[in-house]
Amino acid sequence: MKATEWKRTVRSLVPPDEHWEFRGSLCYRAPVSRFLLGVLGEGSGFDTGVYVWRVSMPLFVPSETVVLSYSQRIGGASKKYESAHPEALSTAIASGFRDLPTDDNELRRLVNIATGSPNVRLLEAAALSQVLLGNRAGALEMVRQAAGVATRFDWEREVTARLDALARTLNDQGLDEAVHEIDAQVNRTAAALGVIHS
Repeated sequence: MKATEWKRTVRSLVPPDEHWEFRGSLCYRAPVSRFLLGVLGEGSGFDTGVYVWRVSMPLFVPSETVVLSYSQRIGGASKKYESAHPEALSTAIASGFRDLPTDDNELRRLVNIATGSPNVRLLEAAALSQVLLGNRAGALEMVRQAAGVATRFDWEREVTARLDALARTLNDQGLDEAVHEIDAQVNRTAAALGVIHS
């Protein structure tokens, strides 16, 4: 599907009384806060179909690209939509907009999916979410879980180093300073992505 066709279809479906912006194939609610929320069309290199994503990306986790790891494909993992079937495509896009979560719900969801996980990236998102929920003990528990994960790659060691720094901030300076540092990271990620931030 051509980008102009995708944008034209999405523009006709954005919820009223809210401000929406495009960044490539992503249509997001602007300005963003701690989460990038919106709908994205991901093309396939093999055909003209498009995957429709309900995007929820925590901006407090460092990244220079849009990460879909925390997002959901509308219709399931393998469902693609064709421009030849505009009704199905429009229904999927409208569903993505309709069910966008609140920041608080997403913070709690990140904690739930990471608890007991061996994935340090998920544990980092959960630890930071616990801080933003005001749960210092919960954040430190996520750091403790991440410390028990065997790291093989440089990116994993970078994550655990950031978590160690978070624990030091929580222990030495408290929740308020940790929140301040998290919001500074939100600003950096939003700037790297080129999205409008409040």
